[in-house]
Amino acid sequence: TIVLKVHIHCEGCKKKVKKMLQKVEGVHTSDIDAKQQKVTITRNIYANTLIKKLVKSSKHADLWPASGEGNQQNQQNEQKPHK
Repeated sequence: TIVLKVHIHCEGCKKKVKKMLQKVEGVHTSDIDAKQQKVTITRNIYANTLIKKLVKSSKHADLWPASGEGNQQNQQNEQKPHK
């Protein structure tokens, strides 16, 4: 599972992100919280690949900031796809 911060300003943005994620091979599920601009994705694809696809669709995206100790390790783990 990976959590991304994606700029979602309206219902249209939310639909665009959902539609784009449904087309990406390796994405199993996605949950979009438009208020927090937070997208949670269960996937078998690299995080960087997802971010690039969102940017290509005109949606700025970053990894959601990890909290607590071990942030760097958490971010490294999030970048690897789950098999």
